[in-house]
Amino acid sequence: FLDGETRIDQMCQDFDDATRPYYQNSLVSIITETNYTSSQVSLTEKSFKPIKEKHPFITVGAPGTVQALRDMGFRTFNDFWDEGYDNVADPRERMTKILNVCKEISTWDSNKVIGFRRAVKPILDFNYERLKVRHADVVAQKIRELITKKVGENK
Repeated sequence: FLDGETRIDQMCQDFDDATRPYYQNSLVSIITETNYTSSQVSLTEKSFKPIKEKHPFITVGAPGTVQALRDMGFRTFNDFWDEGYDNVADPRERMTKILNVCKEISTWDSNKVIGFRRAVKPILDFNYERLKVRHADVVAQKIRELITKKVGENK
């Protein structure tokens, strides 16, 4: 855990914004969702934290995870990098495509980074408002259900 937090309740809620500096000091979040090799899409708190922090993200999840976010009305970042990895069933090939996206971003010069930050802002603002207004209760309920299920499995 990058932030050193190990308490599940704190990792999931982050109400005190303890992770905010990590978002402020990075360009893109790499979200590692619960399911990757499975065909079952799961959207957990991990997918919504960058949205809450108005931070662009690349999702490492089961095929269709990015599409599931779009289906919920969120905007993703296909205008800036190829999100075709989301359609790849083979986990190794999907990871290779994700790594290629990360490598491409790592080559961006400072002008491209500045232009990206400016151009991506409307998407980040839109997603934040979408999360805050339309899906906050649904997301919170899903997170509660997942946590309750996971805690029950770990007993």
